[in-house]
Amino acid sequence: MSQLTSSKFLSNKAFVLLGVLVAFLSFYNVDKVFAVEATVSSAEAAPEQYQANWWRSIRKGMWQWEGADWPAIKKTLDRIESASGQRRYPDKFDTIIDYGPGHWVYEWSITGDEAYQEALKQEKAGNLSGARKAFLQASVYYTQASYPHFRDQHSKAALAKAFTMYSRAGRYFPVPMEEWDLEVDGVHYKAFIHFPAQQSKKLLPVILKTGGMDVLSTEFYPLSEIINDYGAAMIVYDSPGTGNDGIVDLRYDKHHVAVLKRVLEDPRFDHERIGVWSESLAGLTAVRMALGEYKDSIAAAVNSCGPIHALYAFELTGGVPPGYDLHKMIEAYNKGALSKAEIDKFNKAMLTPPLQGMLLDFQGEVFVDRVRAQSGDVLGILARSLPISLIEQGLVGQMNVTNTPLLTINTHSDPLVPYSESLMVTNASIQGKLMIYDEYEGHCVSRAEIPTIMQWLSYHLKLRPLAKNSHGND
Repeated sequence: MSQLTSSKFLSNKAFVLLGVLVAFLSFYNVDKVFAVEATVSSAEAAPEQYQANWWRSIRKGMWQWEGADWPAIKKTLDRIESASGQRRYPDKFDTIIDYGPGHWVYEWSITGDEAYQEALKQEKAGNLSGARKAFLQASVYYTQASYPHFRDQHSKAALAKAFTMYSRAGRYFPVPMEEWDLEVDGVHYKAFIHFPAQQSKKLLPVILKTGGMDVLSTEFYPLSEIINDYGAAMIVYDSPGTGNDGIVDLRYDKHHVAVLKRVLEDPRFDHERIGVWSESLAGLTAVRMALGEYKDSIAAAVNSCGPIHALYAFELTGGVPPGYDLHKMIEAYNKGALSKAEIDKFNKAMLTPPLQGMLLDFQGEVFVDRVRAQSGDVLGILARSLPISLIEQGLVGQMNVTNTPLLTINTHSDPLVPYSESLMVTNASIQGKLMIYDEYEGHCVSRAEIPTIMQWLSYHLKLRPLAKNSHGND
């Protein structure tokens, strides 16, 4: 294993230089594992003052990066914190049950309404850049009103407004944004296409981008500016179940496949330069695309902190107790061949304190929602979860399955992704690369990884050199 060691803190410019170095070394396939010492923050991490008494993750840095105004957000959070009313969890501020003052969706929607009115004001005055900024902010606030994007009526209403505001902002992008309405398994979802301002007679390279299970497609405008600066289009859309009625199953990449097919039918795009970049729990989709049926249509794939197997098999919380054959239990469960007593006995044996804690956590509840299981039925969750594993599908576990370049980035101690999984993914590609950030313990590296990923994609997609003083150097 090779190790590139830096100081305890790397500036943003250092990360850009580091990305160039990683890309340079990758040309010669030096080693599959790069370890980088750095102090970085996670996209999932909340500031200390917003950790103990909040059910959701308060992602201050991420929301500010998206263009939100922190004072406006703080006022929103203060209203939620100081409100009175029955809470689902008495010690969690953001769990007021009744819709009204203090309710998460209610308060964030008020902030979204204010930004929307400002956008209309700027639009009427002819200040199109001001209108774009305000529409984007309104979209961010409505997006967070919906977060983590369940399907109750209030969340769905906020979600609809988030998409509408993003569409309104898209009218004033340097090149007006295009939207596709796609359908998979009877479920509709949107794809937003961001074009580079600097036009070229050549066909456009394109990067397909998705967030995790609770990060929406409306949250990537700053990234679109960076990708567009490289001369590529960015198409951002949601995974099944995130902002739509889809279900996460063994075809977790089904929305990706639909977008890819649409791209391959579009004469504007260079079909030899298509990249896929997925993060967090959706990172698995990039791996599946690189190793599966459509691997020859992908020029490069990025898996940012994607769980591959252990999470889906519940191995992270103790695994299956001795005496049980999980595959036989799931087979019998699916056939309806188990009695309620047998199911209850298995569930009781499985429900260790770590698993119970995971299921009570907001991200655990999001996962159960996305696979359409019941939180109290552990065996039912496993029956839907285990088939998602790429080890179960036989795609991961062998060397050199594909020649598609595949980059995996993670922290050195991701609680959801064992190092062994990231290494197996890397070894599955002849051109696999694994980059581990040594000095961060947590899930996902956050925006610090963007320069490195873009340098790597730039090489494999043959993108133009990044313009000096462009967004990519911010």
